[in-house]
Amino acid sequence: MGGRQDGVSIIKREHRDMKEYIGLMNPTSLGCKYRMNKDSFWMLVDMLSPHLPSTGEEMEKGAVPNGPIMHASCLSMALRYFTGGIHWIFWRCMALMMMNLLRCPELNIVFPETYALQAKCANGFKSKSSININCCIGAIDGMLVWMNKPTIKDQINMGFGPTKFFCGRKMKYGLNMMGVCDSRQRFIWVEVNMPGATSDFYAFDQGSPKKKLQTSMFICPDYCLFRDNAYVDSQYMCTP
Repeated sequence: MGGRQDGVSIIKREHRDMKEYIGLMNPTSLGCKYRMNKDSFWMLVDMLSPHLPSTGEEMEKGAVPNGPIMHASCLSMALRYFTGGIHWIFWRCMALMMMNLLRCPELNIVFPETYALQAKCANGFKSKSSININCCIGAIDGMLVWMNKPTIKDQINMGFGPTKFFCGRKMKYGLNMMGVCDSRQRFIWVEVNMPGATSDFYAFDQGSPKKKLQTSMFICPDYCLFRDNAYVDSQYMCTP
């Protein structure tokens, strides 16, 4: 069963115009709330809109008594949930966005496997380099994805205790996520298969990205990935 029950009164609400709401935010506030700038927000709305259900604008009068909830509003609430908003209000919009994010091909995480696409990535980094670095096709690093401490039941199922998930540097439990980003800060490769106590070097050494990168001619010999000194130099990696 869905919709309102018979006899339930309507609580009148006024929807804010999202263009006005976003327009009034300064870049710092917008970055804190959504982790992106205004242009990126509206670009994401345009990407997702074809995959989202109707807003209800075309329904007969009275079917949507408080007016349609626009796609920009849904995305706003979903992003606020992920950045620490009041989750009990936003969970429905968050679930809606997550389902449709997976249906949007423009947002697929895809590593550039052809030399032509790798050259495009290298040009992107070169355009942002003050010293014309032209060999970088991606920046790789590890990130701790926070999680709750594993329960006693979790520990029994896993066969080991929670310390493997505890990162002593961040003082939190989590998972080690290895990610590669392009010059526009978009993920082009992500892997999460190690607990938080794992070093970035070991997580990479045991992961599928290393095996793929070691495949002969997978990366054009002129290009490589850049990373910090938690790793070591190789034919396909450059460190400080």
